[in-house]
Amino acid sequence: MSLEQLLASLATELDLPDLALSENGTCQLTFDDKLSITIEQAPQEDSAHVYATVGRAPESDREDFFAALLEAQLFSREVGEGCTLGLDRSTDEVLLCRKLRLADLDEAGFSSALTEFMNWSEHWLEKLAGDITGPQEPESDGFTLNDHFIRA
Repeated sequence: MSLEQLLASLATELDLPDLALSENGTCQLTFDDKLSITIEQAPQEDSAHVYATVGRAPESDREDFFAALLEAQLFSREVGEGCTLGLDRSTDEVLLCRKLRLADLDEAGFSSALTEFMNWSEHWLEKLAGDITGPQEPESDGFTLNDHFIRA
């Protein structure tokens, strides 16, 4: 399906009749005036980029900050399937991003992917509003890589 068709279906599902790509090929969804998700047709590909600004990189302790972001991405531990965290160096904004192959999606899959992306975006908005470089509480299930993987 095309991105336009998927957005039209989503518009019906969400009762948002004006939901469509803009002239520059993007579509913006805003939730509670705090989370803005952009959907953009990938140039010359049958894909769409989905992204949201989830915070800003700090001016100090940057090494610890970025180490925490990298740790969260290890085996998609804390970013969601297919998602990555990135930095826009010109603004110091941290973005959560995902690329969706349109040929692999139907209406339900598109809606599901956007819902999961929204949930992870909200998670990171909240997480980056606090201090992610300090001591962190362990995972509730006690997950560690050493428990689940063999190191060679």
